Amino acid sequence: MRYLTAVIAIAAFPAQADVFCDEVTSLLASDALKAGDVRISLPDAAAGTASCRSSLALGGARSLNCHWTFAYRSDEAQTAFEGATSSLERCFNGQAQPIADQAVNHPDFYDLKVFQHPQGEVGISLKDKGALAQTLIFLRVAPAP
Repeated sequence: MRYLTAVIAIAAFPAQADVFCDEVTSLLASDALKAGDVRISLPDAAAGTASCRSSLALGGARSLNCHWTFAYRSDEAQTAFEGATSSLERCFNGQAQPIADQAVNHPDFYDLKVFQHPQGEVGISLKDKGALAQTLIFLRVAPAP
């Protein structure tokens, strides 16, 4: 019985990651950013669902910005960030590679991965905010113009 439980648990994880991939790629390929309130979940179900907002850039381009809040420097935040980054790497299947951001002069921790793809750009970042006693994961989806 223990073996069956392990197989079910292993089989369930990729399905969750595929949902995240499907949600992100559908946002790159559609006009969903104009629709207003968009909700998206990270592959780690414990992270919950984020309500996202569309923002307007110079030239009329739109991007979607989402965030999830965790306890400051928690293992859950790190696990969720790593899971989302891995999901995006699998999602783009070698078509896009993450580009690490430059180091920043900031007292809190910061990590950003940006995926360049012909359909647009996806950025995911992990930020520790000591003054807020929170760690945040941000997702930015910016379809190509």
